Amino acid sequence: MHSFVAFIVGIMCAWAFPKGKYPPLGKWRPLAGGVAAIFPHIEEAFLLFGNGKEFYIQFAHSITWNPFLAPIYSLLLAVIFGQIAKRDWQIFFPITLVSMLFSIFLAIFTFDGVKIFYPLGDLRIAFESLYSFDLTILSVALLVIVLDFILPRWGKDISRIGIVIIVIYIGVITTFSWRAEDIAKQYAKALSLDVVSIDTLPQPISPMNWRLIITTTDNRLHDSMININRKEEKIITESSNRASKINALYKPVNKAIWRIYKRFGKGEQTKFIQDTWQDQPAWLRNYTRFDVFRKLNVKSAMPCVEFKDIRTLGARKLKSGIFSVCKKANGNYIIEI
Repeated sequence: MHSFVAFIVGIMCAWAFPKGKYPPLGKWRPLAGGVAAIFPHIEEAFLLFGNGKEFYIQFAHSITWNPFLAPIYSLLLAVIFGQIAKRDWQIFFPITLVSMLFSIFLAIFTFDGVKIFYPLGDLRIAFESLYSFDLTILSVALLVIVLDFILPRWGKDISRIGIVIIVIYIGVITTFSWRAEDIAKQYAKALSLDVVSIDTLPQPISPMNWRLIITTTDNRLHDSMININRKEEKIITESSNRASKINALYKPVNKAIWRIYKRFGKGEQTKFIQDTWQDQPAWLRNYTRFDVFRKLNVKSAMPCVEFKDIRTLGARKLKSGIFSVCKKANGNYIIEI
């Protein structure tokens, strides 16, 4: 889940607990909940260092997201907040624990998912229902927080209702992901595709917007952007804002546009390009599973292959989503992500 959404949801969770026998926590209550919810994102610190992106890709959504380790992390945060706020850590612990666990719960329903047993195992659970910056969840959490401040006497009940609403919402949109997958299967069946995998990616603006990517045994990617509820295409004009233009990209199912990409291009260099991609470690091939050949070039007398994530085609930043591999004379590779 996006760190900002997680922070807001964490604040909402913090108000779900009664004050009990302890003195009021004031600003420390929402702060503790928000920090606990974004704590798993601490892994993003890797991105600040040299080759940190490679470490981040390998270990993303793993040890800091392990729900079985969450009580330890929550206890540590509770003690820290207790020391800073000069309060008993016991009052902070349920706040930090539930906020962190709920943040992890939401992440499990995103496309990236969570490696829930790491470091004991690499099993990743991802229900692929939630867009990382889900506007509905953000809106519900913000509304609950506002009501908590306006009606503090009812804050506990309002926050708990908010949590229940979000859980119900997740259950509903999970059925949307099943519908999106069924559409992809119908397309694959109609074309008699030999399928390796089907990915249904939740998209921005609306929970009805989905991106379908089918990978086939002939190293092709079939890609489409649909709205599972739309009957007619959205009409845009010169005055349409960016959100409207993005939303219009998602077509009704019966008017879906499927784009087909050859992962390794075509021509005499295909074998070299394919070998270059397949020689990479499994974690990197999984990370770049939506990448397709972009171009060949030479850097420092080394042949290099550039791949680009099809999800970034048309993005404002031309360099986004590019993965480059150069082969040294000794057969080793230099990787740029």
